[in-house]
Amino acid sequence: MKTLMSLTALAIMTVLAAAGKNVYADESYDYKLIKVKTLERAEQNLIRALKSNSLALQSSAVEVLFDIKRSYADFTLMKGVVPLMKVLRTHPDQNTRILAALILYDIQDGRGLWAIKEASKFDGHPTVRHICGSIFRPDKSYFTEVATLSCSQ
Repeated sequence: MKTLMSLTALAIMTVLAAAGKNVYADESYDYKLIKVKTLERAEQNLIRALKSNSLALQSSAVEVLFDIKRSYADFTLMKGVVPLMKVLRTHPDQNTRILAALILYDIQDGRGLWAIKEASKFDGHPTVRHICGSIFRPDKSYFTEVATLSCSQ
């Protein structure tokens, strides 16, 4: 009986020791690849959220995309341009439309920049028109002030 318990304890300790191997200590572990893959998966899920019928889910996805783009400027988000253009054009909340415009400007895709220019002329809310128009002005001090205020609300 003691031998069986000793072998069981030894087996459990071996399994725990193997499971506790620190994969981060492995020098061949590619952190950059993991970051890119994680961001790509996040982008796919957020694009699905942008295409959903839930306005709250769309707003949340725009906020997360904004945070991702500002935190990882080198990540392009090119697959999100068309869904963001749709949000800019059709979402009922002006704050969500403003954030979509800011992301599209950060992405610097021609289609998105065109959508921002169109929103500066034809959007139904004067604040959205004003901010979209001020994105392309040489003096953007007022734009950054307003964008900071609208993002913090």
